[in-house]
Amino acid sequence: MADSSCRQWQITGKPCSHAIAWICSNRGVKIDDYVHEYNLVARFKAAYAGRVEPMSDRSQWPEVDLEFKVYPPLLGRALGRPKVQRRRGCLENNPNKKKVKCKRCGGFGHFEKTCKEPMVGEDGETSSKNKRYDSHINLVLSYAFELNFDLTCNFHKHTARHPCLSC
Repeated sequence: MADSSCRQWQITGKPCSHAIAWICSNRGVKIDDYVHEYNLVARFKAAYAGRVEPMSDRSQWPEVDLEFKVYPPLLGRALGRPKVQRRRGCLENNPNKKKVKCKRCGGFGHFEKTCKEPMVGEDGETSSKNKRYDSHINLVLSYAFELNFDLTCNFHKHTARHPCLSC
């Protein structure tokens, strides 16, 4: 028996899927050499070769003297919040694990809030990442238009009544 990174081979004694793929890729190697002899068909047939007589009821069970009395376990309430779901084994899949989907780009693994893609508006214009800065500039420009201030852009030499998009 060999080692596997998923440890399924060590736990069950049967090679896992990626180990079987590796074994089959090597020519001249048999899978039977890597499977524990307990799992072979010959062992299965030997285990059930004899006849097993049926028992009709409990009165036919053999009585065994254990020399001590077996009591049921003492049940006590566990501390802390009770578990809602059972703990799954290492070989089981987790069907309740949800994939997170982004509403902006449609990708999996992140939310819209943490999306790296730029936000595209209806007119095809992308907004900057700093939403507070954009809203602050829009607020200042709206006050300037209301009060009819003549805000001149020193770089492009235009007024606030007709601002360019690069300012």
